Formats: sequence, structure tokens, C-alpha cells
Amino acid sequence: MLICTFSAAAQHPLSRGRRTSQYDYLYQLTDKEAVEIVKDGQKKISSACLHTLRDSVLHDSPLPANLPAGNYLRVFAKDDRLYTAFTAVNNVAVKFGMNGRDLIVILHDQHGALIKDAEARIGKSKLSYDAQTQTWRKDKYNKEELLQISYKGVLNCIPLTRGNNGYSGRKHQTIIQRLKYKILRKRSRHNLLKDYTYRYGSYIVFSKPVYKPGDTVKVKAF
Repeated sequence: MLICTFSAAAQHPLSRGRRTSQYDYLYQLTDKEAVEIVKDGQKKISSACLHTLRDSVLHDSPLPANLPAGNYLRVFAKDDRLYTAFTAVNNVAVKFGMNGRDLIVILHDQHGALIKDAEARIGKSKLSYDAQTQTWRKDKYNKEELLQISYKGVLNCIPLTRGNNGYSGRKHQTIIQRLKYKILRKRSRHNLLKDYTYRYGSYIVFSKPVYKPGDTVKVKAF
């Protein structure tokens, strides 16, 4: 007779249980929502943005390879809160020409080919296309703004910095001007690149702290 012994846990304390949702859900944003979130951050994220569910993935796993290009909110639960993160899947690669004066934009598609039929704009101002150099240009431009590139129905949001044209603008500045420039740049980069996280507060109460096999689990959500 062969006798084997083993130990098995019928349950484990809730404190050691899973603290996040099993899946992250991907909601597609409109162009207007994407621009507002990139510009102004989490204060522009609300439940109204969760209108178009496109896909789901295991929590913290990479995005699906077949996910269409676009702008999404990635939504997951952790503990008693719901989190969202802005996620962009661009269909263009952006490079900048350096002449120290103008904003020069060079676009490639996902296969590395030059793009000629996109639309590039900053706010309401449309960038002109130079067919000879195959670039989009804005003369004498060196500001921190949001570059919006529309290509094949997808809006790509690209935050600009003052160094995109190769001009630092610091050679003839006074100490006060340099300090002011650094402060403004830090604030602008923080607003454009900060983490887009929005929280919903709630909690769940269980009928007792520990359950035995066969017990009925009763919960109430607030």
C-alpha cells in the first residue's frame, strides 16, 4: 500500500488574493477627447469617455498586435478603485529637421516609407507641405505645443518641445530669461507628458472576514 501525504489550502486570506482585475479594457477615444486629454491631462478623463469598447487584454500585458491605430483609454481595477491610462497607437513616425529656425516635420509610415498625404496642424493652423523636400513646415516656429497629424483617419498627437528645430534660444539670454525659460518649459512638459490617471472611489464589504468551503459569500458594494 502506498500512502501519500500532502497539504492543501482550501482558501487564503483576502489580503493575499488578487488585487487587480484580470483584464484591462481598451476604450477608443474620439479625436476631440484625445486632444483634450493630451493637453490638459487627467481632469479631462471621465466616465463619458468609456463609450466605445474595442478590446481587452490580460492585466499589464502588451497591447494586441492587431489593435487598430488610434487613441485609447486602458481601464483596469485595483483594490477598490478604477484606473484609466491614455494609450496612443500611432500610425506615423515623426522626425524633425534641424535648421535652428523653422519647424520641419518629416513623416514615415509603419513600413518606413515617406508620407506625402497626411495633414499636419498646430491648433487651427495648418502646416504647409513642401513637395520638394517632402516635409511639412512652419516658419520661425519654436514653441511648446501639440502637433496633430491626421493620416488615414487616425489622429496622432505629438507634443512639441523648443528643441525640435535645433535652436536652443539661450545664447543671448540673461540669467533671468534663462530661469524663466526653464520654469515655463518644466511646467509645459509636465502638463503634456504627465500620467493620465483617473480614479473612481468605491468599496466592497464582505459578510465575514474568512470563509470555509461550502460557505455562501455575501458582498455589498458602496
